[in-house]
Amino acid sequence: MILVAPNSRSIPHVDQFCAYDKAFSKLLNSSHHHRADSESTAGLSWIHIHLPAQDQVQSDRLQARQEGDARDDERPGAKRILTIDDSKTMRDMLRLTLVDAGYDVLQAVDGQDGIDVLRKERVDVVITDINMPKMDGYGVIRHLRADAGYDDTPILVLSTEGDQKTRDIGRDAGATGWLVKPFDPDQLVEIVRQVSP
Repeated sequence: MILVAPNSRSIPHVDQFCAYDKAFSKLLNSSHHHRADSESTAGLSWIHIHLPAQDQVQSDRLQARQEGDARDDERPGAKRILTIDDSKTMRDMLRLTLVDAGYDVLQAVDGQDGIDVLRKERVDVVITDINMPKMDGYGVIRHLRADAGYDDTPILVLSTEGDQKTRDIGRDAGATGWLVKPFDPDQLVEIVRQVSP
């Protein structure tokens, strides 16, 4: 029997999330706040992801700030990537994928937080979600393209949205490339290497 917590989200068709398998397995094994169960009913596959309550999310953000989470796994001489996403699960998956590939990863919890991080830190690539509180990904892109220090820095969008209209808005704002979630870890790393050799 599978019990789904009130604050969990269920995602249908788990088979379309196969690309997450490697990073997701590592994430679940290392996380203290996430748990997942899966089931198949009526021809559909489901994965139930048990997320922390909102007060735990706020506590995690405060702890991350106190511990300097903007600077993760720093490696001397490694290229630096800033990931901006309001989903802790997605940030964790990106961090695991990129650190495994040898990158120094900084993280931000929303667009405004990303801009704040970039006022203090230099990066080689920015990977941003689009739909976020405080400042969306389009705002991040426009802000960076207006800054002489980041006017030619590669900016990759990683979003659940992938229709031509939203891609065109991103391109017009100054995005270098667009990837659709769920992401393939190997493809993501290859694209990062292409835009920042």
